[in-house]
Amino acid sequence: MVFSSIPSMFFEEPVDMADNTGPETVYQQFKAYVREAYEKDIQNQKRKIEADFEARIASGEFSGYDHVTYTYTFDPAEEIFLAEVQEACVLIIAMFEIHTDDWREASFEHFKRAVDSINFWHDIVETEKLSETSTVTWSDGDDEEEPESTIHVEMTYRFHDKGVEQFRNKFGLQNDREYLKSVEMSYNTRIYFGELADLPMGGITGGASGTYPGGGTHNTIRDTLAGQDNQEFSGGPVGMPIRDYRSITSEFGPRNYAPDPIHTGMDFAADAGTPVYAAMDGVVLLKLTNMRTFGHHIVIDHGGGITTMYAHLSSFGAFQEGEKVQRGQVIGYVGSTGLSTGPHLHFEYQINGSAHNPRQILPM
Repeated sequence: MVFSSIPSMFFEEPVDMADNTGPETVYQQFKAYVREAYEKDIQNQKRKIEADFEARIASGEFSGYDHVTYTYTFDPAEEIFLAEVQEACVLIIAMFEIHTDDWREASFEHFKRAVDSINFWHDIVETEKLSETSTVTWSDGDDEEEPESTIHVEMTYRFHDKGVEQFRNKFGLQNDREYLKSVEMSYNTRIYFGELADLPMGGITGGASGTYPGGGTHNTIRDTLAGQDNQEFSGGPVGMPIRDYRSITSEFGPRNYAPDPIHTGMDFAADAGTPVYAAMDGVVLLKLTNMRTFGHHIVIDHGGGITTMYAHLSSFGAFQEGEKVQRGQVIGYVGSTGLSTGPHLHFEYQINGSAHNPRQILPM
């Protein structure tokens, strides 16, 4: 499906995509960028298919034949797969434009910076073998030479999209123009992304109803702390919540290139399954799962209203709510659950449920 216009939920007025001087340029630039990333990963998959088959030959699987040849194809074809990915990506950049003031100049760069920062384009294509057939032929022999056999193997694979399609499904976007036209921008903003949070006294709070992504979690923390005795801080020295990470991909505070315009913590990009550690001594206050916000996340109470949160985990550690945990003990593992575009740890430092800059306490 090719969009001739983008619905008004993404712009103040419907935009004519045939205008090559305006938004069409932005979208073509974005689609070319996505295509290049996918073509690179498809080539990696082809090399893997070829290497796997060469390994089968080396193992002696076809030792009963004099010669071995093979071919492989994709169903649907590579070009069809790439075209579908490019069309789906239009919806994703439209989502980012909701929080972009000057979309004509900034939207592509904002999206590119966001997805590049968490290594979004790594391993975005998988292949699944659909079928394999083989044909054996014999050469004509003569009195001096024996006939030689050749086995030819034909394989068919299917592409699986782990990038754009996964992103689109996670945020509830649908590839249906009529559906998009029927949905108000305010509704989508409220349901998918939440409203802007305030920044009082250097901290971030979602107010009474948790009106930004994750606001409900912060309110739960406040409510839980309110029901406990006011104990003194007992966290002790602070350690890093993650030791093996590639980079810090998002700092604490306002940002205008991601679905949540106020970022309540620090993001550490790391491989899925990387251990996550308790930053201080404390007691497990909450273990929560919300796939529309922080995914699998755990909150540790360090006393005196101080808590830390560890979000988007692939799985939890062995600790249960109410159990004591010491600094440096494994409490979970890096993942991409919830409102996340790739494996990373979202770490928060909170005072009475309001988020503060983790750099104030981390030994960095």
